Amino acid sequence: MVFKVYSFFGRCRENKIKQYLQDKRKKLEEREEQAAFLEEMEEARLALETARHNYNFAENNALLEYYIYEIKAAETRFDYYLKRAKREGITVGIPLISTGSFAAGGGANAL
Repeated sequence: MVFKVYSFFGRCRENKIKQYLQDKRKKLEEREEQAAFLEEMEEARLALETARHNYNFAENNALLEYYIYEIKAAETRFDYYLKRAKREGITVGIPLISTGSFAAGGGANAL
């Protein structure tokens, strides 16, 4: 009888330990995924910043058109990450960037 009681409590304790370890593993995986996501988001933000900088220092019309295209692509990519972060409830202190469109007018000075 004593053995049966011990084995019951032993199994309960063992199950709690297994559950605890599974929860820890899951949280660690979630943090790793979030860190990778934030790294991708930062890369998108830097790409947008670089495209805007290059646009401001372009010397001919062909380059200006290229950088307008590059800015639009970078804005779209960064907007995707912002929407995904909002949907998933991810909040961190990221510098805000205006993602205003060239279609609204203003050209390089608007950036």
